[in-house]
Amino acid sequence: MSGRVAKRKPRAPASGPAPGTRRTVTVSLTTLELARGHDGLFRGRPEPVIVIGALLVDELESRVIGRAAVPFAVEGAYPVVSPAPAGASIRLRARIRDRGRVVVVAAAIERDAGDGVAAVYAALADPGALSAWFIDAQVPEPRGLVELGTAASASPTAGPARLIFGGCHLADLVRGDDWVGAGVAVVDVAGSSPGERLRLRFVDADGRNDWTAVVDVRAS
Repeated sequence: MSGRVAKRKPRAPASGPAPGTRRTVTVSLTTLELARGHDGLFRGRPEPVIVIGALLVDELESRVIGRAAVPFAVEGAYPVVSPAPAGASIRLRARIRDRGRVVVVAAAIERDAGDGVAAVYAALADPGALSAWFIDAQVPEPRGLVELGTAASASPTAGPARLIFGGCHLADLVRGDDWVGAGVAVVDVAGSSPGERLRLRFVDADGRNDWTAVVDVRAS
């Protein structure tokens, strides 16, 4: 019997997607621009709150980046540019694969009692549970936010949107406060892409509130 040991063949590389690169994704609400604001007759200035949530998605999975309810102060004559208070950022450190994208969803609410703000914040615990369509779409076609993020043909894709949660419009959950509007954006963060600066505009039905949120989406 020979004492020779057979050489092992080199193991074939595992098939599957590249593992990606670990980076920190940060979504920051920086300012709110108010062209007009209204809180009802004899009720003073509005109390704007932007409720924001974000997902990191690719063709394999989705991960919740976080959520925040951010109040803004309104002072002086319109137009008003109000800076966000400290803590108006959400972040996640994760592997970003090819076609990695961030889906941002934001709702603008004029706070009175605060119940509507709380309801929308609760709904954004998992933004992937929401569906949306862009208001300017020729044919309304609600899609889940994960599907919307992976299917977007270009980045960034952003605009005013209708949001669906639990089979009803998210706006219908806002009681005790006043719904102004909502927006959705999809931003590419794969490869060396640093992210984007977004402008999400919210205008209520009668046009008395016209707000624009400036949101930075960064990957580093």
